[in-house]
Amino acid sequence: MMRKFGQEIIQVTAGKKIHGTGAIPGGINKHLSEEERDKFLKGEELMNVEKMISWSQAALEFFKGFHKKNKDLIDNFAKFPSNHLSLVRKDGAMDLYHGVLRAVDNDGKKILHDVDYQIS
Repeated sequence: MMRKFGQEIIQVTAGKKIHGTGAIPGGINKHLSEEERDKFLKGEELMNVEKMISWSQAALEFFKGFHKKNKDLIDNFAKFPSNHLSLVRKDGAMDLYHGVLRAVDNDGKKILHDVDYQIS
């Protein structure tokens, strides 16, 4: 129901429920009318913002308790040491298009030193 509620808002503001077409930099290109706003604020029993907030708060409380009882399992789930590879600029910051290839191990030690990605 929460997902459906969110999709209904997306449909109203972006034209369709999945992959709406109304997103623009900084927001959306259609605001809610008063009627649409009221539907989400005071809608049917299970489909209004108060119910969504209530369910969200209940889910958070459930997870807090679950985490408290299973802290080690959750905190270490899918945790494993890994190497990392990226294109980087001369100053070491990540680059998406140019730069050099650099790999580091789990401790941050370089294991591949600034290899030109254009060498064939």
